[in-house]
Amino acid sequence: MLQLVFTQRVKLSGMRWKKTGLQVMLTFRMLVVSDVWSATYAEMLKPCASKKMLLNTVA
Repeated sequence: MLQLVFTQRVKLSGMRWKKTGLQVMLTFRMLVVSDVWSATYAEMLKPCASKKMLLNTVA
């Protein structure tokens, strides 16, 4: 069922995907569906976002 829903979304009219772009989207989708996204964001991305915001305010 999940593959059917994914295939329908990827093949919508006018959609074109490069392999790298589709891989990024698939990886993100896997993180969300497997309930790992919150932990991944908290551990890896949120600290990076905070540092970037600090650098932007100093500059």
